Amino acid sequence: MKVTIYGSRWFRAKNRMTEVWDEEKAKLAHLEKRPYAVLIEGGTVFRCFLEIGSDYVGIGFLDEHMREFLSYQFQEIEAGRLFLTMATHREYVGDCDQLKEGTTYYFRKDGGLTMETEDFSTSVISSRETRTNVDGNWEAYPEFGSYESISRVDRGVAFSHGKRKRD
Repeated sequence: MKVTIYGSRWFRAKNRMTEVWDEEKAKLAHLEKRPYAVLIEGGTVFRCFLEIGSDYVGIGFLDEHMREFLSYQFQEIEAGRLFLTMATHREYVGDCDQLKEGTTYYFRKDGGLTMETEDFSTSVISSRETRTNVDGNWEAYPEFGSYESISRVDRGVAFSHGKRKRD
């Protein structure tokens, strides 16, 4: 995993970092628990971006068209420990940025799970409640520059066409 760019935040509409920072400025923001963003390269393409704050970490996973197809939101529930509270999977129409469908998963510490799926062509939203094992939803607040664990896509949950299935 290679960190390629630090900055104040990831600008989703333009797929770029705003106010690019050097590593020293980002490290100071991390130590002071001020918000900053990290763009991570995977091989020859950008793989994901992280938005890190005092009590949260958001991760956006990018496809080959730089579209955010999967996002995770972690909240600091216990000192130094983050819990994945929300994940959103998006499907796009062809190679363009038009959304086809999106499913958001709201996780609770007790294993409760709410899933909301929206079909953007019909504007129909469906919701259902279930239970799941949330052991893989916990992460330590990352050390500066050590984002491998928190930026894992695989958390024991596979996202496919708005359906949730266990690996």
